[in-house]
Amino acid sequence: MEQPTQLTCLAAAQEAEKCCKEGDHARGIELLENAIEMGTDDLFLLSAIYSQLGNAYYTMRMYSKALSFHLNDFYISRIINDLQWSSKSLANLATTSAALHRYEDAKEFAHNFLILAKQLNDKKLEGRAYYLLGHVLMNKVRHAGCSRPIGEESPLKEEIVQDLNQAITYFKRNIMIAEDMLNTSFLYGNLGNAYYYLGDFKNSYDCHRKRLKISRSFGDKPAMKKAYINLGNNCVFMTLFDEALVHYKLVRFRLCLLVDYHS
Repeated sequence: MEQPTQLTCLAAAQEAEKCCKEGDHARGIELLENAIEMGTDDLFLLSAIYSQLGNAYYTMRMYSKALSFHLNDFYISRIINDLQWSSKSLANLATTSAALHRYEDAKEFAHNFLILAKQLNDKKLEGRAYYLLGHVLMNKVRHAGCSRPIGEESPLKEEIVQDLNQAITYFKRNIMIAEDMLNTSFLYGNLGNAYYYLGDFKNSYDCHRKRLKISRSFGDKPAMKKAYINLGNNCVFMTLFDEALVHYKLVRFRLCLLVDYHS
């Protein structure tokens, strides 16, 4: 009698996955929770259901529920001793904890993710772990009210500077092992933003120039637009007003392909 229930649970999970891919997360959640009620003795299937529920709730910004399901997913991954799956669960836990502003928890999950990635000798996972650690710290800085270069009057300055410097270290390590050039463009953007918040406009400018060069080679116009904006912002703080105006005009008039920044 177990087999029909097993198939029904699997079918519900598969239908839920389809709904989530189509953007109907509410229906996907309903189906996934029905699948759990049906029950299954397949821990791999149950872990996948918990993971999908966590992702669906996260997409709907119901972060507390997302966290609880990602925790369940992680516990099962440890029971079945699937280290790759555990690393995925830890990444989800870090991201969700950061969304809840639980930054110490998020850092711990991301750090454990890094340890596991090194244990698996998986450079791709290791790079993602470094990115997550930097991402958590940048979120923490922004949540502290830092949306522009920090000033001497900031009561949290020492802590913010420490977090930004640590984020820079993590982003640099990620860039060193990144294999996907398009992803490297994104990473240079993050690194440039961290330098910008520190008030290190020269290094920030250099990072966004690198992002622009890489994104131009891929024809990634959204990334190019962000690079131009950030280049303009840095030029303003370096009192290079004429150059800043050029970058802002390139954003406004979408002249991305008319200026050669490869030279």
